[in-house]
Amino acid sequence: MRVWYAAVVAIILQSVWIGGGFGSGREIVEFLAKYGSYGWIAILISTVAWIVILALSLEVARIFRAYDYMTWSKQFLWKGWFILDIAYIIMAWIVIAVVGAAAGYMLSDIVGIPFALSAAIVIIVVGVLHFYGRRAMEAFWVIGTIGLYANYEVHGF
Repeated sequence: MRVWYAAVVAIILQSVWIGGGFGSGREIVEFLAKYGSYGWIAILISTVAWIVILALSLEVARIFRAYDYMTWSKQFLWKGWFILDIAYIIMAWIVIAVVGAAAGYMLSDIVGIPFALSAAIVIIVVGVLHFYGRRAMEAFWVIGTIGLYANYEVHGF
């Protein structure tokens, strides 16, 4: 069971980092390509920042046995824990809009259906996964991660 949860933590991190940051490729153009060969420095800084933040947050969870979200956020952020909740809700709206639109456009391009229909399909799939709960989401993440890395293996990074 511990291995499964460790895999889920890694998959969530990968989803946030790769999916949200580089899923559409637009972020690479906006923030890295315009600096030419110096764009790798931004990647290096981002990588180090993510490693430090992840290590600190996992260490807080280990030391305080804060294995649920509320306990962890109160230990990690003390009295400002509610600010994370507010920021999380705002960011969730933004991410859902951006990723939903990007997924809708990709599905539209790949399958050749109108954008409105592809966006509706994406929304329905997300709704069904949420309806069936955490196990369905975890299985979908595992399958998606396997597919992502299989695609990397076949087509390269």
